[in-house]
Amino acid sequence: MARRRNGEAVPPELRSDEALRSLRAFQQAAREASDLDCWFRATAVPKYIEGDAAVLIAGALDVGESSVYDWIGRYRRQGLPGFASGKRGRSEPRLSASQRETLGVLLDAGPVASGFPTGLWTGKLVAALILEKLGVIHHPQSVPRLLHQMKFSVQRPRKRPSRADAEAQAAWQRDRLPAIKKKPRTMVG
Repeated sequence: MARRRNGEAVPPELRSDEALRSLRAFQQAAREASDLDCWFRATAVPKYIEGDAAVLIAGALDVGESSVYDWIGRYRRQGLPGFASGKRGRSEPRLSASQRETLGVLLDAGPVASGFPTGLWTGKLVAALILEKLGVIHHPQSVPRLLHQMKFSVQRPRKRPSRADAEAQAAWQRDRLPAIKKKPRTMVG
């Protein structure tokens, strides 16, 4: 397979003279609006289309080479709308209000009630629960944000020996621990 020359990664319809004119107009509008992010994108992509190497473009704009490739990819996938500034990602929540309410009830009931073998919720378990019960794919790493939005807090279990004698522990803390703390340290050496 032959290596593509600079600019050929962008489809021909987005490399046309008309497309380049649109990019230049977008660049000018970004400059007038003082939108530096859009200006960078609209400056880098035409240079790439005209044959400049991404590494040279990155150096000229003082940005990372990966940023240039990201902008090229966004232009290739979305055209000029891919350059618009603003929040990236989803604009609306994945779960509706009723689904969140259902999830809250399921979480309150605990993992065992939902058929999981453990008594402790984890991000992976909550993501699996959302998929199984609500039919929505939710990445485990975004579960904490979702739970925070739903006013749930992180609860970590206390580690306690299963055969601990509570009375013996209380006596040790009451009698033995203060004696240990009061002993002066001796210098070795």
